[in-house]
Amino acid sequence: MNKRIKALRLALNLNQTKFAEKIGIKQASLSAIEKGIRSLTDRNINLICEKFGVSEEWLRFGTGEMFEELTSKLGILEISNLVSVSDVSKLIQRTEIILRHSEILKKDFVEAGKEGNLLNFRYKELIRGVEKKEEDIIRDYAKNSLKKTRIILENLTYEGLLDLDSVSRLILEKEPTDPISPRGYRFLSELDLTDKDVSLIVKAHHNLNEIISEDNNKLDVLLQNRSAQIKEEIRTLKEQIIEGRIIL
Repeated sequence: MNKRIKALRLALNLNQTKFAEKIGIKQASLSAIEKGIRSLTDRNINLICEKFGVSEEWLRFGTGEMFEELTSKLGILEISNLVSVSDVSKLIQRTEIILRHSEILKKDFVEAGKEGNLLNFRYKELIRGVEKKEEDIIRDYAKNSLKKTRIILENLTYEGLLDLDSVSRLILEKEPTDPISPRGYRFLSELDLTDKDVSLIVKAHHNLNEIISEDNNKLDVLLQNRSAQIKEEIRTLKEQIIEGRIIL
């Protein structure tokens, strides 16, 4: 667990003093933990997982992903029309943290020798597809274009990135507790639709909830003789997301 604590701290771009402060211990204690001299308490572990959105399974056993798989939860919330700004901001926050530190961690892993090679292999698995995931979420939720949103994120300091309120207001222009709905790009991309079809459908509706409504007549106009097929695909996809068989 000591190596994973160091990997997490580096991913968050925090020195030992700042990381220790955030989990309520002294720098000397954290140093001993990273060296394997001391162990984290259950309280420390719970606080780390809660504060940074870290997967407890990964932290304790090294299995699964470093950060919680928020997209599976987000898909279910989207179908139920229960997404909050905080849900989306957390996902943007985590993906951006991973992307920012892929190169930094790679250098640190090389210096660590054989143990570093194992961590580097695990980290490569972690970042696979992360950039696309972030872009898809931005496209579905951000107030501004993907290009402008990327610029805003790049100009955020690390402290700002760890501040959920800042991410919510700068990227989504809402408060963390506010409700928010996706435009529907990620959902529609899973259906038998062209990019042109997806764009037309998104532009013709206010949000995903309106698109997947049972009494949506706009699809009949937009898709004509294909509307019945797509409506059936929508019903099937909703069921698969709720059952956890598909993660957007």
